[in-house]
Parts: sequence; C-alpha cells; structure tokens
Amino acid sequence: MTEDIGPSSPVEITTPSVKRPTETDMNELAPIIPLPPDGGWGWVIVAVCSVGNLCIDSASLSFPSIQLHLAKMLNASLTKISLIVSVYNGICYCLGPVSGALANRLGFRLTMIIGAAFGCTGIGMCYFLNNFVAHMCCYGILAGIGGSMVYMTSIAAPGFWFEEKRALAAGISSSTSGLAAIIVPLIATVVEEHFNWRLVIVIPAGMYFVLFFLAFLIRKAPAAFVQAEKQTKPIGKLKKEDIFSSHSV
Repeated sequence: MTEDIGPSSPVEITTPSVKRPTETDMNELAPIIPLPPDGGWGWVIVAVCSVGNLCIDSASLSFPSIQLHLAKMLNASLTKISLIVSVYNGICYCLGPVSGALANRLGFRLTMIIGAAFGCTGIGMCYFLNNFVAHMCCYGILAGIGGSMVYMTSIAAPGFWFEEKRALAAGISSSTSGLAAIIVPLIATVVEEHFNWRLVIVIPAGMYFVLFFLAFLIRKAPAAFVQAEKQTKPIGKLKKEDIFSSHSV
C-alpha cells in the first residue's frame, strides 16, 4: 500500500548506512553504534577492572592496621587519623561525575593509567612522611582522586564489551571488592605484627603500581559509524520501503 505525498520536485532522502570505521574515523569521530563482542578481549578488560576494584578497597581496608601507629607517630587522636581514610573514601565516590567527564574526554585507558599513578604515588609517599597534613594530602586527597578515576573506569568499561553477558561481566569485576574485604585485613594484620607496620602502606601502593601497567591492556570496544548517503528519488509516489530501507539503522 502506498501513500501519495503529492507531485513536486525530486525529493531528497538521506539514508544512513553502517560502515566499518577507518583509522581517521577512530581518531576524529565518536563511535555511535557499539558492537559488543560478548567475549574475546572483553574478558581481559574484566580482569583489569577487577584488579582496579581490588586496589580501591585495599587502600581503605588496610588502613585500620596502621591507624594506631600513625596516631602515636603523628601525636594525633584516632578520630583525627580516621579522617585520612574517610577523605580517601569520600573523594573516591563523590568525584564520580568528574571522573566520568574525564573518561569521556581521555578514554578509559588513559583515565585508569592516570588514576593508578595518582593512587600509587599518593599512598606510596606516605611511607616516608611524618606529618598529618602531608598524609591527608597524599593518602586522602591525591590517592582519593586516583581511586575515583580507577573506580569509574572499572565500573563502566566492561559494559562496552558485553551485551548478553553484561551483567555477568559486571558481577565478576565487582566481586573482587568482596574478596578484598576478606584477604586484605588478614594480610595487613600479618605484616603489621611480624614486620614493620609501614610495610602495610606498601600493600595498596603496590597494587596500584601493578594496575598502572595492566591499564595499558584496556582497548576501545568495537564500534560502527553512521555515514549519511544522499539519494534522489524521482517525482511520483513515495513508498514506505524507500524510507525504511534494509540499510537503515
């Protein structure tokens, strides 16, 4: 069945078609049609993001083991010392919108690399510091900013690689938070009791250090780009299949 839209001059119709992106497209255009492979390299992304979630929680879960030692060394109350890890956790989650904007601008790989570098540097420097303000700036603020960038990437990146298995991928990547709650306090307690308590700081710093290199494995998910193709139809009757062609998106 057709519909007469009336005689007129030739009607110009724009029909979008899907094409594979070229190198120029990848650099200059934004992917608008994701093509999740539901596997393949996506499982590598899940593994990297799992380590990212482990890093974030290890920094807060290992802190109670050194809290008393920090209070004695810095001559501060436990309440004041607890502000350090509270600021870390607060910044990690409150800066989510900012980290998301950075990821849109820089990409997931660079965002996680920078976040891991901030986390490793901020926490690692506390091994040598003997000042409360310095600990707050490094452990609380700098590492907190890095943790926020890592957290946002770890939550969002796997979703671009999966469609049917998206929930499974998200569940696997976030499960390491529960694993960290079990093993990190145990490891931190053993290190604090049998070795130097300052070595507890090395645990989250070392994890962020490993994550820094693993972040280079993150890739952009496959995607297609839409290119408009102009076609000229003769005067006469316009059929529905002319509008909804087999190549339309």
